[in-house]
Amino acid sequence: MTATDLKARPVPFLKTFFDPAAKGIELYPAPVARPFARIYGEPEIQNAYKNENGDVLFNTGSSDWYVLSAGSKEAYQLPQTGFGGSSKKFETSFSSELNREQSAKLKVNEDEGMASIKTSFDEMNLTILSDDKKTALLQSILNDEILCIGLPDVRDIEQALQLPNGDYMIVSCNRTDYAYETLRMFTGSSLDNLREIEMTDVQRYRDGGSTYYVSKEGTIFSPTPFKGNAATTWTPEGTGQAIELTKLDKDKVAQEIGNKDTRIKGAKTWAEYTQG
Repeated sequence: MTATDLKARPVPFLKTFFDPAAKGIELYPAPVARPFARIYGEPEIQNAYKNENGDVLFNTGSSDWYVLSAGSKEAYQLPQTGFGGSSKKFETSFSSELNREQSAKLKVNEDEGMASIKTSFDEMNLTILSDDKKTALLQSILNDEILCIGLPDVRDIEQALQLPNGDYMIVSCNRTDYAYETLRMFTGSSLDNLREIEMTDVQRYRDGGSTYYVSKEGTIFSPTPFKGNAATTWTPEGTGQAIELTKLDKDKVAQEIGNKDTRIKGAKTWAEYTQG
């Protein structure tokens, strides 16, 4: 990802949920989003709600929700953590990008003209946007008058493993915007000095989670837990010989790494990104 693909975005999901430009909110690098790229058929704003300040919370017809502050030209995606109901009557929840314990729930009954959102700090009623206003918002996004910015790369550990010689094998993922393309592999004799191995493929099967993490230096195979005592292995490239790995406590490894290495755990701020 190049610098032109990234923008500085605040983390809006705080007490100032609908005011992400407020003081004291850290900026993080995040990708420019194309919210209609994965949608088949005509693009639409499926749901949109406004508070009394004019800030808008909207959905692009998929699971992608964004906050657009009044007067802003940038809409910020929120991590959705749950959904139940239909397109007109539903409850959906979101979590903070950096802290899943911090959450909010949107409750909607459009047939009765009711919408509200509740966070751990407060609750507010929302106005349902008319079809004309949703169409105007859609057109502004399609015309690039409003820029949609995705989720920051908040890293977490998916696999924490150890070779017989004591070297670590770590697989890190993007916790807020999980995708195979965001997985990264690291190795080394010390958690304080891990080097990255370039990954080339990920294959995950429908047997409960058996996964091949393929890199230029070899492949980690992690079997589904439903296969009992099947071993997790590392097969160096070109050898064909699988070496059994020891599974480590991911939480303990994550705690030891902490935010010292944001390639693996935590999130890099915009200031850290531009300095690096």
